[in-house]
Amino acid sequence: MNKKIYKSNYVRREVQPQAKNPWAHTLAITMQSRNKTTAVGQSKSIIDSTTGEVSNETAIVSIRKKVDRTEFVKLFEGGISNIFELTKPARDIFKAILHLYLNQKMRAEQVYISEAGLEEVGYKRTKPTRISGMNQLINAGFLCEVKGNPYQYWVNPNMFFKGDRMQILQDYVVKGTKAALEQDKEIQAVEQSAKQLVIFHEGES
Repeated sequence: MNKKIYKSNYVRREVQPQAKNPWAHTLAITMQSRNKTTAVGQSKSIIDSTTGEVSNETAIVSIRKKVDRTEFVKLFEGGISNIFELTKPARDIFKAILHLYLNQKMRAEQVYISEAGLEEVGYKRTKPTRISGMNQLINAGFLCEVKGNPYQYWVNPNMFFKGDRMQILQDYVVKGTKAALEQDKEIQAVEQSAKQLVIFHEGES
């Protein structure tokens, strides 16, 4: 009688047991695969260069990966959607508009959005769903309608771009902690700098 041969999914262990914690004194450990580099570890924020006082520790997970254009667009859309907590209607139409924007040959700071164009990139939703998604993108600062042209939109270059590299940073802190207060101060500082930049440009014009 012939025995049945089953394909095994068993994975052999390559890491050997260690007597000491191999990561005890390592700030970060890097793991590499065929097309991805993942680094995990902790970073300490030094707030006084003289005394070396440590304000807090930050857990870091960094992923560097080479992908094809299709996956790149998918990752970018997913990252932006998660950061801005877009609803499904807004997320779906953002993905479609992103494809329109990357495929067009016109001005980089604008995008032409029509029902026919959306259908060409696979977007098939009802009119109320489409309008709801568009409204959220406009309210969130993704798009702004060009005056006098209801199908032409200005694009926010921070949400739409034609580059070949992206870095999406998400900074999480525990509510009510010292780290949360520090994050609030950092955000306020960035907002204040942005306001000063806007006033500077308005003064130029």
